[in-house]
Amino acid sequence: ENYHKLKVTESQVQNLITQFNTRIEFEKLQQSEKQVSFDMTQGEFYKRKGTLPYPVQGQVISTFGRHFDLASQLYIFKKGIEINAQKKETVRAIFSGKVAFSGNLPNYGRVLILDHGNHYNSLLGRLGVITKKEGDRVAMNDAVGLIDELGTPMYFEIRSRNVAVN
Repeated sequence: ENYHKLKVTESQVQNLITQFNTRIEFEKLQQSEKQVSFDMTQGEFYKRKGTLPYPVQGQVISTFGRHFDLASQLYIFKKGIEINAQKKETVRAIFSGKVAFSGNLPNYGRVLILDHGNHYNSLLGRLGVITKKEGDRVAMNDAVGLIDELGTPMYFEIRSRNVAVN
């Protein structure tokens, strides 16, 4: 009976430590986001905050921020959003810039990263087709790719100084 009580108490302590560490990690992310928000107050990209279009028309099915993951039973932080669009729908640049990366990345599939200047980037992942190559310049609303033939939700995130922002 004492052994069982000790095991229950040990489990409770482990849960408390996990919750504490998760809270600290979340607070660090919030502080980092505040710093990035301050940094974003400069440049043309920032001036468009709140008015930038989505890269594709569709329904947002997964949002930015902290979420509880049922599979792992842990809180996770999603750095981007997922957009469910029609098959072969055109994906467009959200702002003018230059293609910094065009290729495949593990867990992201076909990816296009656009450099919008002043340390701002947008990442477009899980594309079916990429129509731009590294070094290409794009204007706002230029076609840069297509959703795949299965209609896989597209992944999208914006980064400032390599920190994901909402």
